[in-house]
Amino acid sequence: MENAVFMSIVADESTDVSNISQLVIHLRLVRDGDVQVRFGGIVPLTEGCSANNIVRAIKDWAEDTGVDLAKCHMGSDGASTFAGRINGVAAQLQREYPLMRWIHCVAHREALAAADAIATVPYLKETFEPTLAGVYRFFNNSPVREAGLHRIQAIIDEPSLKLKEPSSVRWLSHDGAVSAFLASYASIVLALEREATERHDAAAAGWVKKVKTVKFFSSLLFLHDVLPVLVKLSKAFQQRAINFASLEPALSTTKASLMDLRAADGETLSSIEDQVASVRNNGVNLPRADDLQGWLDIFRRSTIEPYIDALLAALEARFPQLPFLSALSIFQPNIMPIEDTEKLAHHGRQELATLLNIVNSEGADQFVDATEARRELRHMKSAVKVTPALRSASSASDFIALLCKPEHADLKASLPELMRLADWGLALPVASVECERDFSKMKLIKTPLRNRLGNVNLSRLIRVSVDGPSIRTFEFDEALALWHQRRSRRLHAGSSTRAVTTSSASTTAMGASSAVPSKSTAAEGVSISTTPARLPATRPPRALPASSLSTTTGTAGYRQTSVSAFFKKTSKP
Repeated sequence: MENAVFMSIVADESTDVSNISQLVIHLRLVRDGDVQVRFGGIVPLTEGCSANNIVRAIKDWAEDTGVDLAKCHMGSDGASTFAGRINGVAAQLQREYPLMRWIHCVAHREALAAADAIATVPYLKETFEPTLAGVYRFFNNSPVREAGLHRIQAIIDEPSLKLKEPSSVRWLSHDGAVSAFLASYASIVLALEREATERHDAAAAGWVKKVKTVKFFSSLLFLHDVLPVLVKLSKAFQQRAINFASLEPALSTTKASLMDLRAADGETLSSIEDQVASVRNNGVNLPRADDLQGWLDIFRRSTIEPYIDALLAALEARFPQLPFLSALSIFQPNIMPIEDTEKLAHHGRQELATLLNIVNSEGADQFVDATEARRELRHMKSAVKVTPALRSASSASDFIALLCKPEHADLKASLPELMRLADWGLALPVASVECERDFSKMKLIKTPLRNRLGNVNLSRLIRVSVDGPSIRTFEFDEALALWHQRRSRRLHAGSSTRAVTTSSASTTAMGASSAVPSKSTAAEGVSISTTPARLPATRPPRALPASSLSTTTGTAGYRQTSVSAFFKKTSKP
């Protein structure tokens, strides 16, 4: 963090299993063009979740960790506590730190855009969505009904799939729900009819009336084409190293795909005749399915076109900052008009002016020398023109990483103002999905059986889970040596207990292997007691089998035990 020119904090709030409000903070750093995301910490909001309390918690955390908020952006979801224009968390911090920019998580924006669009089509909002959720609950809440559904799936040779819950909060979760429903459509209808006729279930009869229609079936086919386009964009937004320079191309691609689906039916909807024939072969006769082409014309006008138009408008409304954020494209050499000298001379001028107006805004010290930045832009474009290797970079972060290589050190040294500007821009937080992942880790670690887990240990465990090494590459011997170094330890082996006190000097001599010395050596800083073990009557310590303690003689003259070999011999398969 000390070497970072600029960084971002991404914050979000949730409640743990002990009903404690927790503020999760993640850091986004840029080092030599490499975007790094690190877990910052977890802070309890003991005095409530108001904006003032969150601001106070962030400042206390920054003071404890040594983070300079004057060199930080901020990212969060769109909750009013964070996004309030007057007294929200971001507004309060921006008044104190003028260079800070608050970014509303782009993944949340997309989800809100999808929800906005669905609300404009009454059938999808009022009938289709509640039916999808209602049928899921009908089977999920009864093991008997779900078992009956799986039996029917096996009989008619449909995949044995479990229905997925469509979340009302995250509309993009409907993609999995729609896919599972469509794959088991015939089984679902037959299972509902069986429940309605044999068990006289009124709820099942009601769901059959809504599900067994051409309109519902057509909506399944249509959304099966549309939702994957939005999910693909959402996954692009959730990449750890994404920056705003690559955001607009992803959005443009998504909009173009949606326009194609508006102009012509997608792969699934275009096969509606085959799909209807398939469910009929499985015993489901959809009413009014004789004139499918005439029905599709009506469905396009009433559902497809209004939904896609509303979705495109919602995406435009939810991403109003893109003209400013896309100004970072000045660091993308692959889009420079290298062959056209006149266009190259004007390339990037407007984008640079946009960035300079922001970073040198009123109330902030001059962050970048504007005159020098313009000169450096001309120099950078000339260098890209004569150096083909630089044109291979497809993103701003890739280009900065190229400049940080030894062969381009001279060029990097000649662009100090642009490099500061690049660090400022690449540090902008694109999404707050890392905080969502932290919440998932928190729920896995702090469970009802561990509800007394304190925040210090909880934060450490989340950090190990998020940023720690893989279990396959973790150095157990080195960890055990460090464990010996910290304090006196008592190891029970055979009929005696060894109290081991290891100094830092002896631990260094041990290297990566754990050491259990065999005799007292004052020069090595090791003292050993071989007094007989006094084992508790209730929970005796696990004895180390003598046969499993393979030992070698170390350079210091005492016995060394390979902990890796011990675990291999004593662990269960």
